Amino acid sequence: MAVTTLIKLYRGEAITIPFAFQTATDITGWTITFTVSDRPNSTTKVVSSVTCTHVDDESGEFSVVLSADDTDLSPSNLYFWDVWRTDSGYERMLGSGRFMVVASARVPTT
Repeated sequence: MAVTTLIKLYRGEAITIPFAFQTATDITGWTITFTVSDRPNSTTKVVSSVTCTHVDDESGEFSVVLSADDTDLSPSNLYFWDVWRTDSGYERMLGSGRFMVVASARVPTT
């Protein structure tokens, strides 16, 4: 897979982000995690290793569910995301890219 793309969402949005391999890939038994950081290769994670949900194991479809708290980030186009297969014996990047948080009128509430 190793796809690079922009994910754009609004601050405070609860969202499900779908992922799929371009060709059918059986992901049965895989642990897949999604992470967002404030810059490439940063130890500071703004969304820390959310485990992805398997949608269709045989075709390789999975998704990540982010809560409103996860996306309550300062608006910026300078965040970075990645998705990794992290189960026993595997540490492989499946995708990465920019993570843009757009300002909204609703958040922050205080």
